[in-house]
Amino acid sequence: MSGNTVYANIGHQPTAPLDVSIALASSAARPGFQMNYNISVQNHSALTTGATTTTFTFDPLLTVLNTIPTPTSASSGTLTWDQPELGLFGESPYRVTLQVPPDVSLIGTVLSASATVSTTNTDADPSNNVANTSVTVTASMDPNEKVAATSSGSSDARYYIDQDEWIDYTLRFQNTGTDTAFNVVVTDTLPTELDPSSILIGAASHSFSWSLSGPGILRFMFPNILLPDSNVNEAASHGLVCFRIKPREPLLSGTVIENTANIYFDFNEPVITEPSLLVAEFSTGVPSAETAELSVFPVPTRSNLNVVAPTRMVRLAIMTLDGRLLREMHLRTENVILEVSDLAPGGYLIRVTTADGASLNQAFLVGTN
Repeated sequence: MSGNTVYANIGHQPTAPLDVSIALASSAARPGFQMNYNISVQNHSALTTGATTTTFTFDPLLTVLNTIPTPTSASSGTLTWDQPELGLFGESPYRVTLQVPPDVSLIGTVLSASATVSTTNTDADPSNNVANTSVTVTASMDPNEKVAATSSGSSDARYYIDQDEWIDYTLRFQNTGTDTAFNVVVTDTLPTELDPSSILIGAASHSFSWSLSGPGILRFMFPNILLPDSNVNEAASHGLVCFRIKPREPLLSGTVIENTANIYFDFNEPVITEPSLLVAEFSTGVPSAETAELSVFPVPTRSNLNVVAPTRMVRLAIMTLDGRLLREMHLRTENVILEVSDLAPGGYLIRVTTADGASLNQAFLVGTN
């Protein structure tokens, strides 16, 4: 027995109830390109599951190219795997490769997918036996990115304090170099608004290990990943890993949660993702969805920023993420074009007051070029 290995005798210890969860993550979706879904079924207990059934549903406009492992049954938009029992603290990964049609009119289309798992033995917490995800079909994009989704499925960069519990982060990377990447490391220094003790690690594209150290420094290691460059094998040049985390409480309305990741390919300088931004708000006691949307585009920007409100704006402020006021103006219009080339690259917050007294917030990014 290794001198550094400690074995616990759990024979007479209380046994926690069976708890099985499922996680789902996707690569980017681009017209004419392949995309991947990664599913992870995890047993968080010291009990066996009995036979398991995992079902994956996806948009039927996608064509299945490959699955690992081979599904028990397949139909349009649905794959099912009947598997033997999952042992104590075991994990079962699934990978599905699909083809996105080469139709540019699909840009902007939201592709939704879900995965469920059922067990023969009774699962004490069935609430985490379903996972959902959605990805918007895009054209040109940075292949290395960090995206955030909330429990409520919010797609407007908002975390609703009275509805949301978790933030789901997906870290995507691609080898766009000229040779194989042998090792990939992804680091994420969590902002102080997030609680490191609540982290749950989800699905990934390749085998990995992870660690958490210091003041919330999260590290994913993909040793010997052998990630081909995109010129040799575009479909296989992608990778991803996802995790979920809770904000620290209390979370105040108006708080901006900004998070970036550093991606290291072998010994190269890190690729730094654009920040993912979420603004904490209450979903109740504010104008309805039809009147509460503040549109800010393009994001990221380097020069001009368009701001469009649902009603007439009377005040607009540009603020730093820590609340410092940088610019303020009084308006009598529903839309305005702002010049932001004087701002340093990074995340900022637009805060608008409308003529009917509503306060609208939206985060935006100033890019590097």
